[in-house]
Amino acid sequence: MQQVDHQHCVKFIGSYTDVDHVNILSSPVADMDLAVFLDQDLGIEAKKILYRGIGCLCNAINYLHQNNIRHEDLKPQNVLIHGDNILLTDFGFSLDFSDDCVSTTTGRPSAWTIRYSAPEVLNFAPRNRATDIFSLGCVLVEMISGLHGQSLATVKAFWKHTGNGQSSFAHN
Repeated sequence: MQQVDHQHCVKFIGSYTDVDHVNILSSPVADMDLAVFLDQDLGIEAKKILYRGIGCLCNAINYLHQNNIRHEDLKPQNVLIHGDNILLTDFGFSLDFSDDCVSTTTGRPSAWTIRYSAPEVLNFAPRNRATDIFSLGCVLVEMISGLHGQSLATVKAFWKHTGNGQSSFAHN
């Protein structure tokens, strides 16, 4: 995480451990995450943040990929709102593949969020940057739904009740 230096990514300050956890300190301290933001009634100013945030999030993922880093757990809870800025966070599961010839990994992922995971993640198949792009698309669907007045809870319910009964994008 120390090598990440982008206006739409949190800055790594340090880390510490206690008996049960490894804790990461980062800056800035956010107002809320995107999941909380999307469950609010969004006025004009909030929609401006969301609209602008679509490009910010895409730029942050592009930056990571250009620097040979995959996020691997992109979801609204890992996107922070700080003032009028959108910041990507939680690089705890990211993969730096700069020393590898290819960005593809195989086997069971160390952690993932089913709702935003690409089909290959759910099937424990080889994964690469495309898995981040799939997850980005899922988050963008929810952001665009927010621009059209739909809360995150409403969007999740829609996907669950109009597909095959699951809220996972890949399973629908």
